[in-house]
Amino acid sequence: MTASTRRGVRGLIASAVILAGPLAHAAPATAGAGLTDLGPTDPQTDIAATLWLKPHDEAAFTAGVARRTTKGSPDYHRWMSAADIAATEQSPQDVARLVLSLRAAGLTVTPRGSQGDALRVTGPAGRIEAAFATTLHDVQGAARYRIAGPDARVAGPGGELVAGITGLSTVPMRPYVLHQLDLLTGRPARLAPAAADPAAVFTTQCFKPSEHIVLSHFVPNGGAEHLNLRGPGYIATGLAPAKSTCGYGAHAIAAQYGLTAAYAAGYRGQGQTIVLVDAYGSPTIQSDANLFSDKMKLPRLTEANFQVVYPDGPPIANPYPTGWPVEISLDVEWAHAMAPAAKIVLVVAPSDDADELAYALHYAVSNDLGDIVSNSYGYPEADFGPATARAFNSIIARAAAQGIAVNVSTGDSGDNGLGTPVGAASIPADSPFATGVGGTSLGVPSDTGPVESAWGHTETYLGDVNGISVPPSPGGFAQGGGGGESAFLEKPRWQRSLPGTGRQLPDVSAVADPFTGAIIVTPNGDGTQSGMEVIGGTSLSSPVFSGIWALADQAAGGRLGQAGPIIAAMPAGAIRDIVPVLASVSLSGTIGAGTQSAYYSAADLLGLASTQPAGFVGAGVQITSPSVGILAKIDLGFGSDTSLMALSGWDNATGYGVPNGLAFIQAAAAAAQ
Repeated sequence: MTASTRRGVRGLIASAVILAGPLAHAAPATAGAGLTDLGPTDPQTDIAATLWLKPHDEAAFTAGVARRTTKGSPDYHRWMSAADIAATEQSPQDVARLVLSLRAAGLTVTPRGSQGDALRVTGPAGRIEAAFATTLHDVQGAARYRIAGPDARVAGPGGELVAGITGLSTVPMRPYVLHQLDLLTGRPARLAPAAADPAAVFTTQCFKPSEHIVLSHFVPNGGAEHLNLRGPGYIATGLAPAKSTCGYGAHAIAAQYGLTAAYAAGYRGQGQTIVLVDAYGSPTIQSDANLFSDKMKLPRLTEANFQVVYPDGPPIANPYPTGWPVEISLDVEWAHAMAPAAKIVLVVAPSDDADELAYALHYAVSNDLGDIVSNSYGYPEADFGPATARAFNSIIARAAAQGIAVNVSTGDSGDNGLGTPVGAASIPADSPFATGVGGTSLGVPSDTGPVESAWGHTETYLGDVNGISVPPSPGGFAQGGGGGESAFLEKPRWQRSLPGTGRQLPDVSAVADPFTGAIIVTPNGDGTQSGMEVIGGTSLSSPVFSGIWALADQAAGGRLGQAGPIIAAMPAGAIRDIVPVLASVSLSGTIGAGTQSAYYSAADLLGLASTQPAGFVGAGVQITSPSVGILAKIDLGFGSDTSLMALSGWDNATGYGVPNGLAFIQAAAAAAQ
């Protein structure tokens, strides 16, 4: 085994975060991980930003939305029309006062869109900084970006009209998609041929009930290093034999969430439209999605049930290096898989900065393109100021008023490294008017058999043919469902029984773990061919849940609107609670050198404080090669998600739980009565 291969194995999970996780940064003066501060932005650099305006009477508007989503209110589910929304906008006189103030500061101001709730502001960086009372710095990451101070605001007259600002920072929002990794290399598993039979390549039998991990390594003048561990095992993804890759198809996921009975009852999404907001586009999306549909025995996408919209013009950049074509494959294919009779509208922003994604979302809402809007992107609140969060919130509030359900992935990095749920929420899932969708793992071993658990991975490299880690060195948390309390946006009334004062995430969850993930058909890195792979991240859970919510809309006979308030009031049985994994069966045993040996509990091996009540399972992975034999041994932990913890009832790891099939759909439909 080469040193480079060993490093690949030791960093197997970390690689996924680097490849597909959120691009983090701190304040301009101290650019964070992955970004280098290049100093102040040249004052002459041309800047374009968008000001998102509040309703004329924001308190009355918010109260109006609350009435429409509160059962028992005379306005319950009496959604606002486009004309109703227009009547809530700022008066032309007040907007003119704001425009004059900005023009006096040396900026050019034009309307953005046709709804009267957004202004495009352009000008040199120096004047932008003065007008918005902030500082701008250039930073270097995968490309050269710009970031603004966390307290950007309109400093002059009319500033009170502005809900939020996008465009000052250009650090991209990241798609919350994670590749399943080849555990030998720590890199994304190679695409399976597009012509292959999924049943011959992928399996849902991802765990072994018992694994005995033994390894001995002779050390000159030191005896032998040795380990002897027992517990459940996880299949070595991407290695021989051929049928060894863990991956779920459409019918398996549908069965997991009890949708077989819903389909039999006629609920397949007829009459519903799911909107997917993405960036950069994928030139092969329809052919890839139809190949997926053929393999999964689903209806094909045609002009009648699939549309692509470019609200700000088609992207100029080559989409493949951005990674967004994979996200688009995931979104389209899995929304379609869950609601095969629904129409899909793909709304494509020309880039993945917050300004363009906000405008794409705004376009979908203001043009009423669909009943449900799924968003599988974002970035941590902790790394950005409130201006972006409040901008997205203003758009999503208008969607809620119209009965449009906006579902948003909560992220793939647990509490985003804060060590506490407070401030760990991500943008735009933190909107009180959106439904935050977290993540789970499927088929996890427990004392009572396979369970669906909170998604959180820890990893410890145990050893290989070149040596054993004595004592083991846990690698710590690697990836898991996002959650936590917003530092910027208040907790909505329907979360009043939950802790804290800020918006709490998530509300609901679905499969997101790439190690128990979903099969997609997607283009390779340069778009020259397509193939199959297994994918995860909360990018998966959002379209999966959005498809299920489309079935609920159909059952209700009309728009149910935001899912969060309805889920919070659902009766027992409609939601399947995700609780800590009770697993005394976790991998544990002895490790030592020479005649010395020590016992390591499951918590010891993974560097976790205690086995219970945090609730996790450690599964052994033995990576082998037909020519070399055993290459490496790993302890892969499932269910421990940073400071986020699965509990009975609502929790910040999985929300209220996962949809429970026909009971969930019927309970949601009953909420409309």
